[in-house]
Amino acid sequence: MGVGGGHFSCALAAEPQLVRQPDALQLAGGAFGDFLEEHDLARHLEIGEPGSGEVAQLALVGGLALVHYAAYSLLNLPPYHWYYGIFISAAALIGAGGLILLAREGHAARLAALGLAAALALAGAVTSADAALVRKQMPIHTNLGTVAQYRAISEWLNANMPAREYHMIGELGVIQYYGRADAVNSFSDRQILREFVAKLPNGSPIRWLATLNFAHLILPPPIQSDYLLEEDCKDRSSAQKTWTTSSAWSSAILWCLRRESAVSPASPRPE
Repeated sequence: MGVGGGHFSCALAAEPQLVRQPDALQLAGGAFGDFLEEHDLARHLEIGEPGSGEVAQLALVGGLALVHYAAYSLLNLPPYHWYYGIFISAAALIGAGGLILLAREGHAARLAALGLAAALALAGAVTSADAALVRKQMPIHTNLGTVAQYRAISEWLNANMPAREYHMIGELGVIQYYGRADAVNSFSDRQILREFVAKLPNGSPIRWLATLNFAHLILPPPIQSDYLLEEDCKDRSSAQKTWTTSSAWSSAILWCLRRESAVSPASPRPE
Protein backbone atom coordinates (compact mmCIF):
# COMPACT_ATOMS: atom_id res chain seq x y z
CA MET A 1 0.00 0.00 0.00
CA GLY A 2 1.46 3.38 -0.97
CA VAL A 3 1.23 6.54 1.08
CA GLY A 4 2.61 9.71 -0.54
CA GLY A 5 5.43 7.92 -2.29
CA GLY A 6 6.39 5.78 0.76
CA HIS A 7 5.40 2.17 1.46
CA PHE A 8 4.61 0.18 4.58
CA SER A 9 3.46 -3.32 5.40
CA CYS A 10 0.74 -4.22 7.86
CA ALA A 11 0.91 -7.97 7.26
CA LEU A 12 2.74 -8.59 10.55
CA ALA A 13 1.56 -6.01 13.03
CA ALA A 14 3.59 -7.69 15.74
CA GLU A 15 6.85 -7.08 13.90
CA PRO A 16 7.38 -3.30 13.81
CA GLN A 17 10.75 -3.73 12.11
CA LEU A 18 8.83 -4.45 8.89
CA VAL A 19 7.12 -1.08 9.05
CA ARG A 20 8.82 1.82 7.19
CA GLN A 21 7.14 5.16 7.64
CA PRO A 22 7.49 7.69 4.81
CA ASP A 23 9.70 10.66 5.57
CA ALA A 24 8.81 14.31 4.87
CA LEU A 25 10.48 14.39 1.47
CA GLN A 26 8.58 11.29 0.38
CA LEU A 27 5.31 12.83 1.49
CA ALA A 28 6.11 16.09 -0.27
CA GLY A 29 6.97 14.26 -3.47
CA GLY A 30 3.98 11.94 -3.36
CA ALA A 31 1.82 13.88 -5.79
CA PHE A 32 4.69 14.22 -8.26
CA GLY A 33 5.43 10.52 -7.95
CA ASP A 34 1.81 9.64 -8.62
CA PHE A 35 1.89 11.85 -11.71
CA LEU A 36 5.01 10.11 -13.00
CA GLU A 37 3.51 6.69 -12.33
CA GLU A 38 0.22 7.59 -13.99
CA HIS A 39 1.97 8.78 -17.15
CA ASP A 40 4.63 6.04 -17.03
CA LEU A 41 7.35 8.69 -17.00
CA ALA A 42 9.32 7.02 -14.24
CA ARG A 43 10.20 4.15 -16.56
CA HIS A 44 11.31 6.46 -19.35
CA LEU A 45 13.43 8.62 -17.04
CA GLU A 46 14.59 5.69 -14.90
CA ILE A 47 13.64 7.60 -11.76
CA GLY A 48 14.22 5.60 -8.60
CA GLU A 49 17.12 3.53 -9.92
CA PRO A 50 20.34 4.65 -8.22
CA GLY A 51 23.00 5.85 -10.62
CA SER A 52 20.73 5.99 -13.64
CA GLY A 53 18.51 8.51 -15.32
CA GLU A 54 20.37 11.64 -14.17
CA VAL A 55 21.06 12.82 -17.71
CA ALA A 56 17.44 12.30 -18.78
CA GLN A 57 16.14 14.09 -15.71
CA LEU A 58 18.49 17.03 -16.21
CA ALA A 59 17.50 17.16 -19.87
CA LEU A 60 13.82 17.31 -18.92
CA VAL A 61 14.32 20.06 -16.33
CA GLY A 62 16.69 22.00 -18.58
CA GLY A 63 14.38 21.70 -21.56
CA LEU A 64 11.40 22.99 -19.58
CA ALA A 65 13.53 25.87 -18.27
CA LEU A 66 14.54 26.82 -21.82
CA VAL A 67 10.92 26.70 -23.00
CA HIS A 68 9.91 28.91 -20.06
CA TYR A 69 12.70 31.38 -20.81
CA ALA A 70 11.78 31.48 -24.49
CA ALA A 71 8.11 32.12 -23.69
CA TYR A 72 8.93 35.02 -21.34
CA SER A 73 11.35 36.45 -23.90
CA LEU A 74 8.79 36.31 -26.71
CA LEU A 75 6.17 37.94 -24.48
CA ASN A 76 8.69 40.68 -23.63
CA LEU A 77 7.56 40.93 -20.01
CA PRO A 78 9.44 43.59 -18.06
CA PRO A 79 10.58 43.60 -15.33
CA TYR A 80 11.56 39.95 -15.19
CA HIS A 81 12.18 39.74 -11.44
CA TRP A 82 8.45 40.16 -10.81
CA TYR A 83 7.73 36.93 -12.61
CA TYR A 84 10.68 34.94 -11.30
CA GLY A 85 10.02 35.59 -7.62
CA ILE A 86 7.95 32.45 -7.20
CA PHE A 87 10.57 30.34 -8.97
CA ILE A 88 13.35 31.76 -6.81
CA SER A 89 11.33 30.83 -3.72
CA ALA A 90 10.79 27.32 -5.05
CA ALA A 91 14.50 26.96 -5.85
CA ALA A 92 15.34 28.07 -2.31
CA LEU A 93 13.07 25.38 -0.85
CA ILE A 94 14.52 22.73 -3.15
CA GLY A 95 18.03 23.87 -2.25
CA ALA A 96 17.21 23.61 1.46
CA GLY A 97 15.99 20.06 0.87
CA GLY A 98 19.21 19.29 -0.98
CA LEU A 99 21.26 20.54 1.97
CA ILE A 100 19.27 18.29 4.29
CA LEU A 101 19.95 15.28 2.08
CA LEU A 102 23.62 16.22 1.85
CA ALA A 103 23.86 16.45 5.64
CA ARG A 104 22.67 12.84 5.90
CA GLU A 105 25.62 11.53 3.87
CA GLY A 106 28.19 11.58 6.67
CA HIS A 107 30.22 13.86 8.90
CA ALA A 108 32.19 15.56 6.10
CA ALA A 109 29.07 16.13 4.03
CA ARG A 110 27.29 17.47 7.10
CA LEU A 111 30.04 20.04 7.65
CA ALA A 112 29.94 21.01 3.97
CA ALA A 113 26.16 21.47 4.09
CA LEU A 114 26.42 23.51 7.28
CA GLY A 115 29.14 25.72 5.79
CA LEU A 116 27.20 26.30 2.58
CA ALA A 117 24.02 27.14 4.50
CA ALA A 118 25.92 29.56 6.74
CA ALA A 119 27.55 31.26 3.74
CA LEU A 120 24.20 31.71 2.00
CA ALA A 121 22.58 33.03 5.19
CA LEU A 122 25.44 35.50 5.71
CA ALA A 123 25.22 36.71 2.10
CA GLY A 124 21.48 37.25 2.51
CA ALA A 125 21.96 39.12 5.78
CA VAL A 126 24.64 41.41 4.32
CA THR A 127 22.53 42.16 1.24
CA SER A 128 19.45 42.89 3.35
CA ALA A 129 21.38 45.10 5.76
CA ASP A 130 22.90 47.10 2.91
CA ALA A 131 19.47 47.58 1.34
CA ALA A 132 17.76 48.57 4.59
CA LEU A 133 20.46 50.66 6.27
CA VAL A 134 22.61 52.09 3.48
CA ARG A 135 20.67 52.24 0.23
CA LYS A 136 17.23 52.27 1.90
CA GLN A 137 15.98 50.56 -1.25
CA MET A 138 15.36 46.98 -2.29
CA PRO A 139 18.45 45.26 -3.74
CA ILE A 140 16.64 44.72 -7.05
CA HIS A 141 13.73 46.84 -8.23
CA THR A 142 12.56 48.95 -11.15
CA ASN A 143 11.03 51.89 -9.31
CA LEU A 144 11.92 55.31 -10.66
CA GLY A 145 12.05 56.85 -7.19
CA THR A 146 12.36 56.09 -3.51
CA VAL A 147 9.45 55.44 -1.19
CA ALA A 148 9.99 58.86 0.42
CA GLN A 149 9.85 60.61 -2.95
CA TYR A 150 6.68 58.80 -4.00
CA ARG A 151 5.10 59.51 -0.63
CA ALA A 152 5.86 63.22 -1.02
CA ILE A 153 3.93 63.23 -4.30
CA SER A 154 0.98 61.49 -2.67
CA GLU A 155 0.88 63.81 0.30
CA TRP A 156 0.88 66.89 -1.95
CA LEU A 157 -1.96 65.41 -4.02
CA ASN A 158 -3.90 64.62 -0.84
CA ALA A 159 -3.59 68.20 0.34
CA ASN A 160 -4.00 70.09 -2.93
CA MET A 161 -5.87 68.07 -5.56
CA PRO A 162 -9.67 68.12 -5.11
CA ALA A 163 -10.35 65.25 -7.52
CA ARG A 164 -11.15 61.86 -6.06
CA GLU A 165 -9.76 60.08 -9.11
CA TYR A 166 -7.26 60.89 -11.83
CA HIS A 167 -5.34 59.45 -14.76
CA MET A 168 -1.70 58.53 -14.51
CA ILE A 169 0.91 57.76 -17.12
CA GLY A 170 3.43 55.67 -15.21
CA GLU A 171 3.68 53.44 -12.17
CA LEU A 172 1.17 54.04 -9.41
CA GLY A 173 2.06 51.47 -6.73
CA VAL A 174 3.54 53.50 -3.88
CA ILE A 175 1.83 56.75 -4.93
CA GLN A 176 -1.55 55.03 -4.80
CA TYR A 177 -0.71 53.36 -1.49
CA TYR A 178 -0.25 56.73 0.24
CA GLY A 179 -2.81 58.61 -1.84
CA ARG A 180 -6.51 59.10 -1.12
CA ALA A 181 -7.63 59.60 -4.73
CA ASP A 182 -7.90 56.64 -7.10
CA ALA A 183 -5.30 56.61 -9.85
CA VAL A 184 -5.86 54.79 -13.14
CA ASN A 185 -2.96 53.83 -15.40
CA SER A 186 -2.23 51.28 -18.09
CA PHE A 187 -2.23 48.45 -15.54
CA SER A 188 -5.61 49.28 -14.05
CA ASP A 189 -7.57 50.87 -16.92
CA ARG A 190 -9.60 47.98 -18.33
CA GLN A 191 -10.67 50.00 -21.34
CA ILE A 192 -7.13 49.59 -22.64
CA LEU A 193 -7.74 45.84 -22.86
CA ARG A 194 -10.65 46.41 -25.25
CA GLU A 195 -8.50 48.75 -27.31
CA PHE A 196 -5.70 46.19 -27.36
CA VAL A 197 -7.99 43.48 -28.73
CA ALA A 198 -9.44 45.86 -31.35
CA LYS A 199 -5.96 46.58 -32.74
CA LEU A 200 -5.10 42.90 -33.29
CA PRO A 201 -5.30 41.54 -36.88
CA ASN A 202 -8.74 40.23 -37.81
CA GLY A 203 -8.90 36.46 -38.07
CA SER A 204 -5.55 35.95 -36.33
CA PRO A 205 -5.20 33.24 -33.65
CA ILE A 206 -4.00 35.83 -31.12
CA ARG A 207 -7.11 37.97 -31.65
CA TRP A 208 -9.35 34.91 -31.27
CA LEU A 209 -7.57 33.99 -28.04
CA ALA A 210 -7.68 37.56 -26.69
CA THR A 211 -11.39 37.89 -27.56
CA LEU A 212 -12.12 34.63 -25.76
CA ASN A 213 -10.04 35.69 -22.77
CA PHE A 214 -11.86 39.04 -22.37
CA ALA A 215 -15.32 37.82 -23.39
CA HIS A 216 -16.77 38.55 -19.93
CA LEU A 217 -14.73 41.66 -19.17
CA ILE A 218 -16.70 44.19 -17.12
CA LEU A 219 -15.71 47.80 -17.71
CA PRO A 220 -16.10 50.32 -14.87
CA PRO A 221 -17.46 53.82 -15.57
CA PRO A 222 -14.96 56.19 -17.22
CA ILE A 223 -12.83 58.39 -15.01
CA GLN A 224 -14.61 61.71 -14.43
CA SER A 225 -11.53 63.82 -13.95
CA ASP A 226 -9.26 65.96 -16.10
CA TYR A 227 -6.26 65.62 -13.78
CA LEU A 228 -3.30 63.79 -15.28
CA LEU A 229 -0.11 62.80 -13.45
CA GLU A 230 2.58 61.97 -16.00
CA GLU A 231 5.81 60.13 -15.35
CA ASP A 232 8.88 61.14 -17.36
CA CYS A 233 7.11 64.17 -18.83
CA LYS A 234 8.99 66.22 -21.41
CA ASP A 235 7.15 69.55 -21.16
CA ARG A 236 6.64 71.20 -17.80
CA SER A 237 5.22 74.46 -19.18
CA SER A 238 1.58 73.54 -18.58
CA ALA A 239 2.15 71.62 -15.35
CA GLN A 240 0.51 72.75 -12.13
CA LYS A 241 3.14 70.95 -10.10
CA THR A 242 6.32 68.99 -10.85
CA TRP A 243 8.48 66.56 -8.92
CA THR A 244 11.81 64.89 -9.62
CA THR A 245 12.48 61.34 -8.50
CA SER A 246 15.48 59.04 -8.83
CA SER A 247 16.69 55.72 -7.47
CA ALA A 248 19.71 53.44 -7.45
CA TRP A 249 18.33 51.86 -10.61
CA SER A 250 17.15 55.00 -12.39
CA SER A 251 18.38 58.47 -13.26
CA ALA A 252 16.37 61.60 -12.50
CA ILE A 253 12.75 61.44 -13.73
CA LEU A 254 10.40 64.43 -14.02
CA TRP A 255 6.77 64.05 -12.95
CA CYS A 256 4.13 66.59 -14.04
CA LEU A 257 0.60 67.17 -12.78
CA ARG A 258 -1.63 68.98 -15.26
CA ARG A 259 -5.27 69.45 -16.12
CA GLU A 260 -6.54 68.74 -19.60
CA SER A 261 -9.98 69.35 -21.10
CA ALA A 262 -9.89 65.94 -22.77
CA VAL A 263 -7.73 63.26 -21.22
CA SER A 264 -7.01 60.18 -23.29
CA PRO A 265 -6.79 56.80 -21.55
CA ALA A 266 -3.55 56.27 -19.69
CA SER A 267 -0.84 54.97 -21.93
CA PRO A 268 2.00 52.57 -21.07
CA ARG A 269 5.13 53.91 -19.48
CA PRO A 270 7.20 55.80 -22.08
CA GLU A 271 10.28 53.92 -23.26
